[in-house]
Amino acid sequence: NWQECETLMRHVLELSPQHQQAKRALAECCAEQGRYDEAKEDIYDLMNAAGGNQKRIYELGQTLNEWNERLIVQREERMAEYPDDEENMRELGWCYLQKDRHEDAVRICESLPKTSANPYDYHNLCAKVYFSVDNYEASLPHLQSVVEILQNTQPDGTEKTEKRLRKLPEFIQLMGNCLSQLGRTDEAAEKYEQALAMAPDNPEIVTNMGRLVFAQKDYKRAAELFEHLTVLMPGAYHGYYLLASALYELNRDR
Repeated sequence: NWQECETLMRHVLELSPQHQQAKRALAECCAEQGRYDEAKEDIYDLMNAAGGNQKRIYELGQTLNEWNERLIVQREERMAEYPDDEENMRELGWCYLQKDRHEDAVRICESLPKTSANPYDYHNLCAKVYFSVDNYEASLPHLQSVVEILQNTQPDGTEKTEKRLRKLPEFIQLMGNCLSQLGRTDEAAEKYEQALAMAPDNPEIVTNMGRLVFAQKDYKRAAELFEHLTVLMPGAYHGYYLLASALYELNRDR
């Protein structure tokens, strides 16, 4: 009885909000009842909490792939019946993106109305889709719109708003990634510094900031950042490799 199981898991999470097995079981309950969108959100939370455990992240990713296949069928059927359902189109776009069906995802973005009733959802999807196909010029203005929306969003006590606001440093970092790819290095550094100040323990932000200062030959700063990365992700080899590279260059200059 998946409904009873869901009730039980929610009770467990009330008592222990970080209980990973209960979160995983809750996601399964939602999926088995056809509520794949809710299930996927729980899986995203588990992936973020995996702490660089690549095996765990891969296993969760495989589950997402399976659910996305089922969800795509549902969303495409609904799109055939209700072609103007903007929310369904956006969710279908996310499914395509997560299944690496990039051309289909771009097609969805180009079909969505530019004056969306949900501007955050619209710009978020388009930013990620265009970034995934290396169209940084197209991604950047959507990222800028998302950042502006979040900077003007006030906390309202809801979990949805809190989750969105926590993503602000990641969106600023993505702006830095786009600027870096476009050769606008100084602007990229500014965005990375801004993101790092907001989320100093975010491994991806630390990595990107470290790579940029390494490329600028600031090996001392790079070594400090990569050393912090090894503390944040002790089980991931790339932090140690980057740290070793920075230390090698730093000592070679002495």
